[in-house]
Amino acid sequence: MRLWQRSEWHLKSSKLYDNPLQEAQLSAVFTAPRGATFRVYGFWDGGLDWRIRFAPDEPGDWTFATSCSDKTNKGLIISGSVYCAEANGETMFGQRGSLQVTNKSYLEHADGTPFFYLADTAWNGPLLAEPEDWQHYLNTRLEQKVNTVQWVATQWRGAPDGDSKGTKAYRGNKTISLELPFFQRLELKHDAIIKAGLLSAPVLLWAIEWHEDPDKNDPGFTLAEEQAILLARYMVARWGADPVIWFLPGDADYQGANADRWRRIGQAVFGDIHHAPVTLHPNSQQWIGNFRGEPWLDFLCYQSGHGDGDSYDRW
Repeated sequence: MRLWQRSEWHLKSSKLYDNPLQEAQLSAVFTAPRGATFRVYGFWDGGLDWRIRFAPDEPGDWTFATSCSDKTNKGLIISGSVYCAEANGETMFGQRGSLQVTNKSYLEHADGTPFFYLADTAWNGPLLAEPEDWQHYLNTRLEQKVNTVQWVATQWRGAPDGDSKGTKAYRGNKTISLELPFFQRLELKHDAIIKAGLLSAPVLLWAIEWHEDPDKNDPGFTLAEEQAILLARYMVARWGADPVIWFLPGDADYQGANADRWRRIGQAVFGDIHHAPVTLHPNSQQWIGNFRGEPWLDFLCYQSGHGDGDSYDRW
């Protein structure tokens, strides 16, 4: 295990679940050399395969213990110890650590180095680009000194049929089941972002109502709260050990009862785990200051640049 770099534990379930997302929830608690504890989610990766990923923030001897909501599944309950060596990463994140928000006002690496957020919105890129085209895109952005890629992590109105293979993130609506090939292909694009030394900034649940068919609508709008929570937790488990920030929803309505809904989802996804900085992607010209003070929310965003004229109504 290396400081600030992803480590992974491969667990073999003692049960084969029909719908792993619904039937079992895996997590682990890591204890640092100086006693701090960090809880993270685990995730299903096909058949009997489950994984735990974690990036340590302190060198020395760590201990860990997993737990599973299905207490009878002994294959998913392990414990142990592991040594964390000093950092030897090749990227700025491997050398300086992932990001944190200091005083609710600015981003910095774990070692205190300031981070200036300069992002490109490649919303459909990881979903639809061929691998060679995606690598060309990343190389180009590196040359242009962009340091962050914002992208959408499920089917949404910009890619209603899912990824380039026509696969969506999940099947169903009231009770969903994961489409694992979707996430395995998507992870290759995410990993390419990380290998390039860029910050990965996925929007987990885009949330605009744009179609009358719930199977085509954005998951952040159409899914019931408990299903949206399970889906978001799954993605956080897969990518949370890497240099990321999280946009929980995208273009959601954050007023009134909808605000209460997103507060509950945010608390359920991030409230009791160790996580990278979290924010909300606002709709155009919508201020989300009513979320200030939420313990799971690390910073606020404001979207400008469109929505301020007649063209928005036509669009």
